[in-house]
Amino acid sequence: IARERIDESLLLLDEIFELRCEVDLSFYTRIVPLLCQINKCEAGMMLLVKMKASKISPDSSTYGAMIICLCQNLYVDEAVNLFEEMVGSGITPEDDLYVDIVKGFCTLCKFSEAKKFLVDNDVDITCPYNALLGAYCSYGNLAAAKDLFDDMFERSLTDSLSWNFYIRCLCEIGDIKK
Repeated sequence: IARERIDESLLLLDEIFELRCEVDLSFYTRIVPLLCQINKCEAGMMLLVKMKASKISPDSSTYGAMIICLCQNLYVDEAVNLFEEMVGSGITPEDDLYVDIVKGFCTLCKFSEAKKFLVDNDVDITCPYNALLGAYCSYGNLAAAKDLFDDMFERSLTDSLSWNFYIRCLCEIGDIKK
């Protein structure tokens, strides 16, 4: 993979499993993120399934790489399922995973699902809310942006980026005085 011989790598990977070679945690934790880096989402998921079938639990970096890859390929529902599995196994997600999932939902114009995801997971960090706020503004949904900003402000989740998103949104619709 490092030498950009991806097709050969995938054939070798198939051969490893056809020969029923035993692989350990370090194999999976190295290969799954590599596959995700080169955007081989399906191959990464196949390895994740084999990993779990071998009774080997994914670690946070393996889960994280796979969730990010799924979001980038707009398999957001699958990413959320994997996220829930990760949290259910006792692994605390990195803050960036919330952002990636929110951005995935917003790319699909599933804003209510993005907000529900944040609420359901009791997220109390600013960055994923900023991602949603920025998407509301980018899509011209001022009413939703205002409601979200007000909620963020009440919960002390605003930062300079939040204010910039909201002010820019107001300027773009011509409400300069506000």
